[in-house]
Amino acid sequence: MRPLVVLIFILIACPGSDPAPDGGAIDAGDACGLCQEFEQCRQGVCEALTCRDNLPCPGDAICVDARCQRRCDEDSCGPGQRCLQGRCTEDECLQTEDCDGESVCSEGRCLRPQDVPCTQGEDCPTDWRCSTFGRCYQGECLVHGDCPEESRCVAHQCIERPVSPEGVQFEKIEVFPITLHTGADGEALDQGYGFGGGLLDFDGYGDLDLFLGASSLRTADYSPPCLYRNQSTPGTLRFEVVAEACQWEPTTWNSGWAIDLEHDGKHELLMLGEQGLQFKRFYPEPEVTNLMSLLGNQDYRTFCKAGAMEWIDLDRDGLVDLVVGCQLGATQVNGRPLPVRAIRSNIALKQLVDGTFTLFDADYDELLADDGSTLGLSSLDVNGDGLLDLVVANDTFSTLADPGHTEMTPGAVYFSCSPLEPCLFDRRLLGTGDSAWGSFMGIGNLHVEGLGEHLYISDWGPNRVVQFVDGEPVNRAFELGLDLTSSEQQLLYAWGVSVEDFNRDGFDDVLIGQGSVGPEPHPLHDDILFLQDQEGNFRAVTEEVGIEEHGPTAASPLGGLQATRGLTRVDLDQDGYLEILMMPQEGRPTLYREVPQRGASPRCTLRAKSRYVATVGSGFAVQEAGSSRFARRDIQGQLRLGLSPWLMSGSSTGRLRYPSGAIQDYDCQGGAGPIDLEEPAWIQWTRDGLSLELTFDHPWWPQAAWDLAIRSPEGVRAVDCVATDTGCRATLEVADEAFMLRRDGQWWIHRWFALP
Repeated sequence: MRPLVVLIFILIACPGSDPAPDGGAIDAGDACGLCQEFEQCRQGVCEALTCRDNLPCPGDAICVDARCQRRCDEDSCGPGQRCLQGRCTEDECLQTEDCDGESVCSEGRCLRPQDVPCTQGEDCPTDWRCSTFGRCYQGECLVHGDCPEESRCVAHQCIERPVSPEGVQFEKIEVFPITLHTGADGEALDQGYGFGGGLLDFDGYGDLDLFLGASSLRTADYSPPCLYRNQSTPGTLRFEVVAEACQWEPTTWNSGWAIDLEHDGKHELLMLGEQGLQFKRFYPEPEVTNLMSLLGNQDYRTFCKAGAMEWIDLDRDGLVDLVVGCQLGATQVNGRPLPVRAIRSNIALKQLVDGTFTLFDADYDELLADDGSTLGLSSLDVNGDGLLDLVVANDTFSTLADPGHTEMTPGAVYFSCSPLEPCLFDRRLLGTGDSAWGSFMGIGNLHVEGLGEHLYISDWGPNRVVQFVDGEPVNRAFELGLDLTSSEQQLLYAWGVSVEDFNRDGFDDVLIGQGSVGPEPHPLHDDILFLQDQEGNFRAVTEEVGIEEHGPTAASPLGGLQATRGLTRVDLDQDGYLEILMMPQEGRPTLYREVPQRGASPRCTLRAKSRYVATVGSGFAVQEAGSSRFARRDIQGQLRLGLSPWLMSGSSTGRLRYPSGAIQDYDCQGGAGPIDLEEPAWIQWTRDGLSLELTFDHPWWPQAAWDLAIRSPEGVRAVDCVATDTGCRATLEVADEAFMLRRDGQWWIHRWFALP
């Protein structure tokens, strides 16, 4: 539920009179002129508003014990108190001797020395230094900025930055307890999905925490689903277990995705699992919502083995909706077979204005359900019309290396129909004839120099690099050398896909996680990075950039090698350099970090908020400094792995394009961020009878022309929007309900705007 603003009485009296009926500002001479902005006068009494955490207190007020109150300052707190984060707080200590042996007293709090804030050395304990990060430390450094420009900080020592011939270098690291998290399926080595995870900021501290799921086997040797709080400092990864969110539950949760339903900067966690789909809220009180209960007891889709999902506004009402991908799972219950189509039918859930979800009507269910085993879902405007399309990666247990196909539904792109077309989606396969079938597993969006954007689809046997030309799929994987078909006569399993300009030369590269091919090592079984040059040629590298061979995993009851399933790139410690998280079929997560190169500036994390088109990380494009194009690398599509809800820029400055098409400059001031960006309010509209007046403020399109699609109970029609000095004007009909905007006859804004 969303927070409700209600009133409670407190003991501040004011002269009696009700507030003005128009709800406007209260005059100083009014009977309740003594009430503060976070109070409301009712029957002569100033009442404090109730609140949830820091919402909805207005102005400079904060939430304390569920009531709004003014922020404190040093002069407003009583004896033995000090003002901390806007609240009067009792001192924990007066001197270091009041703390335990591992803490020091700083501003009335017992802190570990490394958590003591500082601006100069005198603020730190004896023999400690003040870092450029504003924390005390021992040794040579705490963060990279404490070292000379040609050095980086590793384990409190300044070591020389390398210059890699490839332009990028990774090093494999152990970060406990993350890389101790262990799972196993106990399946054959060419089967099983493994476990995944998700990235979210559940506590609102401005960094990304990590949820790691579980595999199907439950023994003392394997980890339960677990949430890990991010306690990192730039250059040093540190996580701690959130004990109350780290335990076995009746459902085995394999992965998670982030969303901010309350718009308070704290993410909720959507967890997926075997016959399970639930939301977990953490603030202001823990709350769990079972979304599977929406289906009802007689709906066979409750047997869904959920392991893929995507946020996309399916009905374009301005609220992000949920598509859940169901994988091959249970086939019978109580000895009775389940309908095959039903247990693998994907599920679409519509978000309501109060933040809850409900089932879509049958039209959406019929279009989005299929009998493939959906391993990846992604949203992307594939055809450049402004409308977000849904990309579906289905495993049909077939391969390009063996002609023929199964009867299962193959993967496809669900192109969003124009509002003027008599359809919701136009489903187009990823190949023609038998080549449409495959075991599609992961999705990336790869720009090939000279050829444009392509969908990179990982597969069993040959991978796909698909571009739609005049509406038809063209696979260029073989001509680009990106197919990764086989090794030593063994078909390869490719799973995770991540696209990034890893070596910072301005061209998209692609990292591919390889799955298991049996108990013996095979050269191309290992994870591979393809680096692209200015001519659109790709070159495979592994050990050259620090990517290690897969080794044996002790987690598998059958023995065999560690195998990557999902993978993603993210800056977990906010030092401006990437971490690569690889989730296994069985075993433990693998974590690489990008080694800061000499002369390389930090990458920057962008926390972008779309105003008009509802998205969670998808639909954005980044034009980095020095580039002539907008790159779209931040898309979903990983098996059982929720990607970062935030964006990544390889340069400190550039331009961000929102899903609506609006463009905004950004500047990370040479740092790693994260920085907050919000789409400006550039569209205004008013209705006067049968006239719709639109006002635009879009300096990025100085000569744009607009037309509309207008919806009424009778249907949707096209309407001209006649240009004015400030926008355009259209003629309405009495029953009109909503409109969609199209720029220059080719770019729709993915949103129905309600008419006043």
